[in-house]
Amino acid sequence: MSAVNEILDFKRHLVPLRGAYNASRSGMTRMLQSKLPAAYDPSRAYVDAAMSVFYDDPGSEDENAATREKLSVKDRERCIIAMLASRGADYNLALHLYMGLMEGISPGEIANVLLLAGVYTGVDNFAEGISVEIDVLMWLKNRVEKGEPLDGPTVAEDLRRERFSRVDLDPRQAGGGGAGMRNVRQ
Repeated sequence: MSAVNEILDFKRHLVPLRGAYNASRSGMTRMLQSKLPAAYDPSRAYVDAAMSVFYDDPGSEDENAATREKLSVKDRERCIIAMLASRGADYNLALHLYMGLMEGISPGEIANVLLLAGVYTGVDNFAEGISVEIDVLMWLKNRVEKGEPLDGPTVAEDLRRERFSRVDLDPRQAGGGGAGMRNVRQ
């Protein structure tokens, strides 16, 4: 068994995380749909089209793969994780690692997707991707154990804040050591 599979216990961590995520699924969709248009309103049509195709009516894992026209939710997240890892993404990769876990993809399978992306795009992308995955897994484990909110929108926003805490520092305090996600294992 690999290290990524040993961080979260299924019953102790993944069951409550997935339960809270599923209970807040509509809030998560609203959050995803509002972020880009809030920053730049002309992006609304782009976001609405992507949401319509990939989030509002996804394909089913149970459909016949030979006739299925849409990606299942798990397949969508697998593809997004691979693409983001190949681009060296940070917060967006962390967010979709979380979403993939919540949609039922195991930490080991995510690591395998990251490895595949690294084979085709470079070992540095695999190394960074696996590092982000371990950070996210540890962060989620700590969140459950501390009794912090587990609903999707709150986790996504806290993940963004945590992931970029080093960037959000007052410039006069640069180098002062934000509590960024990289410090989660300390």
